[in-house]
Amino acid sequence: MGAHQGMTVSGTPYLRHKAAVIARCDLFDLIGLWPGSSKLDPEGWLSNFDDRDDLDYALALLEGFTYYNPELTLSNLAAAIRKLGRAFSDRTNTGACWAAFLATSVVTPVVGEHDDFASSGPTLSRLVAVTLNIVERRQLVPLPAIIQAAENGIQQNVLFVDDFAGSGDQFIHTLQRDVDLDLQNLGLRRRRLEHYLGLPTLRVYYCPAYATQHCLDRLAKEFPAVTVSPGGVLSSRHDATDLTSSFWPDELRAGAIEFIDTTNRRAGITEHPYGFKKLGLAIAVNDNIPDASLPLFYHKENGWKPLFSRSV
Repeated sequence: MGAHQGMTVSGTPYLRHKAAVIARCDLFDLIGLWPGSSKLDPEGWLSNFDDRDDLDYALALLEGFTYYNPELTLSNLAAAIRKLGRAFSDRTNTGACWAAFLATSVVTPVVGEHDDFASSGPTLSRLVAVTLNIVERRQLVPLPAIIQAAENGIQQNVLFVDDFAGSGDQFIHTLQRDVDLDLQNLGLRRRRLEHYLGLPTLRVYYCPAYATQHCLDRLAKEFPAVTVSPGGVLSSRHDATDLTSSFWPDELRAGAIEFIDTTNRRAGITEHPYGFKKLGLAIAVNDNIPDASLPLFYHKENGWKPLFSRSV
């Protein structure tokens, strides 16, 4: 729905307020901003809340929930890539410098937990590569090939693309993944991409469509040699557990955490009750909802009806 814009429940007839929120959800569905009730089901989710006071909080959460559809995600990802071009804007021949940069660039997703590319990464990578006119052999380049090129001193710009960066764990996992390389007379040796950061022949860029400020601060501190260029930044304004943000109406702010805690207990949610790393987000991206979002949005056990159905 977008971030909360200060709409209050106080003084608004309960049924009228609920009907207005549902009508807005239906409009987003009708015009294609939302993916349809089979994926995102606000009425089903609201049926979890029978108590009038609880429903007031649930309506506020629903108003604060944001869905980033594939078109918007791709647009933000393109913006993240375009930001890299600013480094050439003060040069005499900007176009030639940008073309030379792209000619030595590879575009690839971050690596998932099971040694494969993560979720929607390959699709996004190909779309970005096509947009930038990067040849196919420089698309979806596997991590071992990237590390081998770094070991051989080959000039390369590595553009890791992602739809969402919450904690930064997945990207850091990619940088720190052990890869066996055949180093000629030395035989097999394990290497990590992080070992080559800072070399003049290797430049690493991380370009997520959306990133939390938490992630940006962490990567800047732990991996200053990596250039992070997000399309959009999610600040504490998107954190439902940050009571200093404008997420909650004033009259609900004091009881917001208690509501989340009570709801989690009732739904049987015990793991990361405030989202992974306690990021407390209220977002979904493309066809999935990140672990950094509150689990009460996607939990579906013990008879709980999810707002957003997660992809398997």
